This record gives sequence, structure tokens and C-alpha cells, in this order.
Amino acid sequence: MVSLILDENPPAICATRILKPSFLFLLSLTVLLTGLAMFTPGWHYFPKHTDRMGIIHQGCTYVTCQVYWDSRPEWESTVTTMLWIAFATGMVLLIWTVTAYFCLLTPGFFIGTTVLCLMATICLAVAVGVFGTKNGDEIAAMSNRVSTTDWTNTVGYSFWLAVTATASFFATTVLSLTAAVVYHMLRLYK
Repeated sequence: MVSLILDENPPAICATRILKPSFLFLLSLTVLLTGLAMFTPGWHYFPKHTDRMGIIHQGCTYVTCQVYWDSRPEWESTVTTMLWIAFATGMVLLIWTVTAYFCLLTPGFFIGTTVLCLMATICLAVAVGVFGTKNGDEIAAMSNRVSTTDWTNTVGYSFWLAVTATASFFATTVLSLTAAVVYHMLRLYK
């Protein structure tokens, strides 16, 4: 039973003492960035009106914002869904990693975390890609329906938080894959 917990492999334990805290720190930062990106009202930025609007949280008070919020395009639902999947996956990973870290579970858990990190990275990349390419298209259509002069928008700070979270999830995936390979190699040579 003890061999399942401690694995009786000093190099693997040593590698785990370095890789687990690094992975836990980077994953915590990534989940925080993903949550901040989701729940802050800075996805759409309207420079002329100095107003911001979120992807999950409305954030603006203009009547025209309410018109937009009520008739959001379909692709924003895709972005929101991908963000929720990435955030939920990140939370599962965080709980799993904290449990593995404090319970001294075998470091082989990095194989599973690599798959989940990759899934979250793909979801965030899809969300960022769709939002980055589609943002602005619907504003032109909305300005034709309401009496506004200039509702051009740019991506706001929440979008850039999501881009940073995507890069961070990619780095977490690489770290997890590295840890899985190191652990596997150490097991082969024990």
C-alpha cells in the first residue's frame, strides 16, 4: 500500500516536489485569469462612449446596450460556452491537483492533467479566436437598428485577459506533459 502512495522512487519523488508546486501555481494563476476574463465587463469597448460590455456580465447602462444584450449574436453563445467549459475544467484540475499535492498521491496523475489542460486550452483558443474574428460585425448591424451615430467597438481588457489565460493554459499543458514524461522516464529507469 505504501508503494502506491510514495512510489518508493526517490528521483520520482524529487521531481514531483519540483513539478507539483510549479504546476499548482501556474494552474491557479490560469484559473484566476480565466475567471477574471469571464466575469469582468470588458469584452466590448466602445471608445466614443467610453463604455464596456461583458460576455457574461452586461456591465453597461445605456439603453442601446440593453438592445444589444437582448439580441446578441449566436457566436457569443459559443464563446460563452467555451469559456464555461474551460473554467469548469480548470476548477476540476485545481481540485484534483490540490488533492494530489496534499495527499502525496503518485505523480502519475500528470497524464490525466495533460489531457484536461489541453481540452481547456482548446476551448479558450476557440473562444478567443471566435470573439476576435467576429467582434465588430454585429455592432454595425445594431447601429442600423437604433438611432446611434457611432457604435464602433474594439476588444476590451477582458478579451486580453482571456488571451493571457489561453497562453497560460498552454504553458500549463506543456508543464503537465513535461511532468508526465519525466515521471514516465524515471519509472523506466528505477
